Amino acid sequence: VDTYSGKRIIVVCHSHAINAALSAIDGAYTFRHAMRNACSNYITHQQGQFEVKAVNVADHITDPTIMK
Repeated sequence: VDTYSGKRIIVVCHSHAINAALSAIDGAYTFRHAMRNACSNYITHQQGQFEVKAVNVADHITDPTIMK
């Protein structure tokens, strides 16, 4: 984490890896949490703590004005 401090990092993976990360950070998420295809999930890291900011964001798919 220190190597990329202050930078944005993208990780592309399958839903089970995403759910594993989410559940490790916040117990409210489980492996049964359904993920939309091609969704984005936002996690921050500050002062040694990870925090889930947004899950299952798919505006780029559902909002036709974004791709215009």
